[in-house]
Amino acid sequence: IRDRIKRFRVWDYVRPDQCVGGKTVRTKWVDHLNRKGGVKSRFCATEIAWDARGDTHAGTPPLSAIRFLLSSAATGRPRHVAIHDVTCAFLHASMEGEPPIFVVLPPEMGPPGLRGRLRVALYGTRRASFLWGEKAASTFASEGFRRSKGCGQVFWHPQQGLESTIHGDDLLTVGDEEALAWFDKMVNRHFLVKEATVLGTGPK
Repeated sequence: IRDRIKRFRVWDYVRPDQCVGGKTVRTKWVDHLNRKGGVKSRFCATEIAWDARGDTHAGTPPLSAIRFLLSSAATGRPRHVAIHDVTCAFLHASMEGEPPIFVVLPPEMGPPGLRGRLRVALYGTRRASFLWGEKAASTFASEGFRRSKGCGQVFWHPQQGLESTIHGDDLLTVGDEEALAWFDKMVNRHFLVKEATVLGTGPK
């Protein structure tokens, strides 16, 4: 996790007297068992929701959107379904333009006496999921995708013939083999992808 934090430049070190103009929050390690029996650790901020806000929510696609994509893949000419899992998804989203958030760091995460001013959306901050959703949407738009007006997590690419949906850090995309190869390169160019799976017709 420390390598990932360094790779994404999650924070800049600051002195406590420089933590002005924003809020200071504590951090903690969250551990849980994964499917393989190992332990997964995540370093999280603990920003508390003291008030009700409407700008922190990132919607998830309804089940009907998933059914639509799968139906589209099976209708007409056979197409494939690709599933991409973006690792450290929130850390891809910049905090530029956001009110500053300063984090209290444990001894193993920084020099003594210093805190961190977040550069990206650390897990546990209230707007992290929203910022990641907008980062993913803007990236898709820059590559020629159009966003559905009825469901903000559904996208299509008129030139490549792709249909895609974003559910948290998972991308479900439908297209032919050539288009999905283009999509795979595009996703890996912009995001750190943990794994990708392609389902469809043929011997593979």
